[in-house]
Amino acid sequence: MKKLLIALLLSCVSATAGKWTLVWDQNPEPDVTGYKVYEIVVGLTNLVAPTATNGLIINNVANGQHTYFVVATNSSGLISDPSTNLVVYWPSPPGHIQVK
Repeated sequence: MKKLLIALLLSCVSATAGKWTLVWDQNPEPDVTGYKVYEIVVGLTNLVAPTATNGLIINNVANGQHTYFVVATNSSGLISDPSTNLVVYWPSPPGHIQVK
């Protein structure tokens, strides 16, 4: 299966109690229809939400470590390679939001 050829950079631009704002580079390809944000929990990958924009607000975030990645989708149903993982800790002491 052909894949979208993009590199997405995922980051957390805002982190407050129970609410995070994740953003990533917008895919420049004209047929991109949206993105899907996933969280890895205890080795399992769970869809957080699909979105048509290059950002997502996640509410009701539990304490602990959270690992996210994003993929782009296009009108042909193709899916990009995943972004790098974003590891976020809550509560987050300064300097503990990191990309792995």
